[in-house]
Amino acid sequence: MKRCAEIAVGNNSKRYKHLPEATDDASANAATGSSLLLGSTGCRSTIDPRDAALDLSPSCKNFYTPLSMQIANTSGINVIGVVTHLGDVNRTTTGELCRSVKIVDPSNFDAAVDFGIVYGKGFTVNCFTAKYPGWLPSPKLNDVLILRNIRVSDFNGRVNAVVYKDKLQWAIFSSEAGDMHHGDKGGAPDSESLGDAFGYPQGPFYIARQNAELVYCRQLLDWWDASLSIVQNKLGSIHKIEDSNSSALSRCHRLISEASPYLEPGGFINCTIEVLKIEKIQGGIVEVFATDYSLHPHVGDFFSAELADRVMRIEMNDAAADLEENMKPGDYWFLKNTRVKCGHETSLLEGRLREKKGVRKLDPSDLSNEPYFEALLRRKEEWKMANRSSDGHLNHLLITEATEDILFNCTVEVVRAEFNPGSLSYLYITDYTALPSPPTPVTAPGALDNYILKIALSQGQIDMARKVDRGYYRIRKLRLQRLSEGDGFRGRLGGNDTLIHELNPSKFNSQHLTALILRKEAWLAQCQ
Repeated sequence: MKRCAEIAVGNNSKRYKHLPEATDDASANAATGSSLLLGSTGCRSTIDPRDAALDLSPSCKNFYTPLSMQIANTSGINVIGVVTHLGDVNRTTTGELCRSVKIVDPSNFDAAVDFGIVYGKGFTVNCFTAKYPGWLPSPKLNDVLILRNIRVSDFNGRVNAVVYKDKLQWAIFSSEAGDMHHGDKGGAPDSESLGDAFGYPQGPFYIARQNAELVYCRQLLDWWDASLSIVQNKLGSIHKIEDSNSSALSRCHRLISEASPYLEPGGFINCTIEVLKIEKIQGGIVEVFATDYSLHPHVGDFFSAELADRVMRIEMNDAAADLEENMKPGDYWFLKNTRVKCGHETSLLEGRLREKKGVRKLDPSDLSNEPYFEALLRRKEEWKMANRSSDGHLNHLLITEATEDILFNCTVEVVRAEFNPGSLSYLYITDYTALPSPPTPVTAPGALDNYILKIALSQGQIDMARKVDRGYYRIRKLRLQRLSEGDGFRGRLGGNDTLIHELNPSKFNSQHLTALILRKEAWLAQCQ
């Protein structure tokens, strides 16, 4: 093909073999991302109107929906398209950041018809995020953009697509470099934990793991080159559009430790679990607390401290709610098509099961052809062995000696309590030793800031924040948990056992309490 012109896109200059020479006005429009009118004049070339790239089917497996096939009032939709417009970052009246983007694929762009205005046409998606501009897509014109988890609605008779701040997932396939990237993040973190930093780390940067996605992105670029060549030459070739009949990726068997709402397809997994608790809640929903004895730091603290981060809450509704009649604590089950999602109130991972097809109860006496069940029972025995010793055998440690995710006992001074009914409550403690890692900043008296550990209380421990006064305490089964990259540690204390015990120095003689008081006196002397 003959090279025809050079235009500026953003801050990069690139030769496009398919574009005619643009006027100064058109070049300015292209540079700002607004509509570019391709006129009927321009240099000609001997282009084959049946370029094979024009026959591209507008889909990638069946995880991505063609842009022209969006149906109102649907959510969880994934799309891929070539960028024809990128709006500025704006702040909404609610304080969120928003950017609009327009994309095309073979289903909504026909080179035989759309030979006039090219840039500025396409399917519009409004993307939202809470506080980081770098979390919004930042492609260039002609790049391929992957957008996941969009919601499509009908607004005044027109299809409206949005990606909300807690759902946003995107990736860019560069038209220049031919690779996947996430643009200029502007110093924004890759992910951030919600739910007061104890929730599942969420971020907008999608990582393409399927080779089909990369192949389709390259095919889209070839199709776009061929289409714009047709536009330039006004040859009017009509390409065919085919529906994808490829089968869905099968649901993989996953451990709780592997659970993520971003697993393909759509966060659905198969899993083998032991039922710990089951009950009906409002709306005919059945609530199940289940474990497979694998560890996940973002499923919450339920039951005992030993089971913390090993129990996931699963909602069963619709047909799956009928399973409650035959399900009881201590039973083992294989659950098929369980969707992993982030809880709206807690941002912790939880499951949802709506169908009972393929769900079955497991028999511990028959492990034939049940490798996942057998592995669960092995993990359970290992967990029992690790927790068989009495609580008195847990190490008594200074906070500075504690290790992530290992239960320990400690003797501390509580400097502040924060009681939040119906939510996480907190204790702020110190033993006057340096913390193992920079903590989340807290408000503390004087120079104590760098010595304070914030403990999140859940389950039966929440009420202790109301009962505890400033003073000395022994805390059992405390555990440190990393919040997110670079954010240090906080303490976790859950379960329903009595784990916080007040110590009176005049009545209770302990080497740990005596040592704590001596460290406090030394610290006070330094502050004078």
